Amino acid sequence: MKIKTLVLAILSSLIIVGFSGCGKASYGVPAKEESVNIKKDGTKSYITFGVEKIGYYAPLLEYIPQSDSFKHVTIIKPEEKYIYEVDEGEHYFYSMAGEDYDFIKVNVEKGKMYYINIDSVFWSMKFSMTAPIFFIPVTDKNELDTFENKQLISNTQKIKEWFDKRIHDPEFKEDFQERFLEWKDEDMEEKTLSKGFNL
Repeated sequence: MKIKTLVLAILSSLIIVGFSGCGKASYGVPAKEESVNIKKDGTKSYITFGVEKIGYYAPLLEYIPQSDSFKHVTIIKPEEKYIYEVDEGEHYFYSMAGEDYDFIKVNVEKGKMYYINIDSVFWSMKFSMTAPIFFIPVTDKNELDTFENKQLISNTQKIKEWFDKRIHDPEFKEDFQERFLEWKDEDMEEKTLSKGFNL
C-alpha cells in the first residue's frame, strides 16, 4: 500500500511540474562550457552552484529587494555546475521546481568564491543548511572536490526567454512576494551563507 501511495504521489507531482511550465522542453537545455573567465583582481566574486547525481531540472533566480526585481541565474540539473558572477553585498536566490520553492541569502565579500551544493530529490530542490537532503552550502575546503567533475554550463537564449516571460508576470510576482516575506520572517537567519574562499 505504501509503494502504491508513493507512486501515485510521484505521478501527481510530475503532472504538476508539466502544467507549471517547468518541463525542460519549455526552456531547452543549458549549453556545455569548458571554462569561465574568472576575474582574480579582487573586483568581483562568484557563486558556484553544483547539483548532485539525482534529481530534476530547476530554475534559479536572484531577487534584488531594493528594486523589487529579478535576474535569472540558470536552469540546472544533476551533475552540472554554474558559476555566477556577483558584486560585494547581500544576494538573495530563489529556486523553483514545479510547485516547490525555497530561498537562500549569501553575504558576499570581494574576491571570494562561494559554493552551494545542491541535493535534489525528484523535482524538489531546496536551500537548507539543516536538512540531510536538498541545498547544502559548502563550508569546508575538503568538500570542494565534489564540484570538480561536474559539467560546467552556460545559458542559452531560450532559457533567457523562459525567465523573462515569468519574471514579468504579475501573478508570479505576487506569489513570490508572499513567499519571500514568509521566508524572511521564518527562515532567513538559518539559510544565510557567509563563508567564501579566496579566488
